[in-house]
Amino acid sequence: MIAIQNLTKQYGGTPVLENAAFTFPNQGLFCILGPSGCGKTTLLNLLAGFDRDFSGEISVNGTSLSGLSDRKLCAYRRDNIGFVFQSYHLLPGYSALQNVLLASEAAGVSPGESRPKAQALLEKLGLAQQAGKKIETLSGGQKQRTAIARALMNDPAILLADEPTGALDRANANQIMELLKALSRDRLVLVITHDQKCAQYADQILTITDGKLNGGEDTPLSGEPGTLKQKTAPKVSMGKRAIQNVRIRLLRCLAIALAGKALSFDLVLTPWQALGAVGLSCLAILVIGFLASHRLVHTQPADALRK
Repeated sequence: MIAIQNLTKQYGGTPVLENAAFTFPNQGLFCILGPSGCGKTTLLNLLAGFDRDFSGEISVNGTSLSGLSDRKLCAYRRDNIGFVFQSYHLLPGYSALQNVLLASEAAGVSPGESRPKAQALLEKLGLAQQAGKKIETLSGGQKQRTAIARALMNDPAILLADEPTGALDRANANQIMELLKALSRDRLVLVITHDQKCAQYADQILTITDGKLNGGEDTPLSGEPGTLKQKTAPKVSMGKRAIQNVRIRLLRCLAIALAGKALSFDLVLTPWQALGAVGLSCLAILVIGFLASHRLVHTQPADALRK
């Protein structure tokens, strides 16, 4: 359950949300409608604990977000929330299965342990045949289903979806909304959308007008009260992720490096020149892989939600 009370958020003295209040139950699909700039993504940022500059109260299963440290907020997102984005935010060069496994690796679970679950999720979402295919070869609908599988890897109690159908045609958009509707039977799913047809799948439609969250009365709470998962922070090896990034991207980057050197100097590379280009490429990929892995674990959802 998410309880919002007297929530006010301002940007430069201009209120985006003002004394907003609502209580979301443990299950159900809620769509939040409103024009661009009305505060929809701001609300998701606040519920995810990315933005702490607000007044009022946000509590999740009885735990106040304003009372959590940065480290505990990171654990709150990792263990309790799944994120689905309009532009998918899947890693190119990785297969669908590898992208799904990243979520469990960030939670400290080895790929060997989590692989059966990831494969089962992909199969459930109709992607068994695409599990080993590179992300860039998949259609938009297949990419979004892969992103949903990744969001479900850690069994989150809450799914936050920011325009999940915005890049899809009508047929794929309907499939994604039907999937989110099914998932909402045992978890809370909040969807930001501009699409009235997608909103028809919601158990309740909310709008943001003049800083207020409108949608009628709060939905009656059902089922047992939820609890906030608070696990010990895992140790995630950035080195292993960087090495995997080297392995996945090596051939592509080597080809670019060698071709660029040959074209730039208009000459045939000597063995030593080729070896030097290979070494520099490996070093660059390793450093970039390490930095990208650190960003994936700590900041990627926050960057994706900020618009």
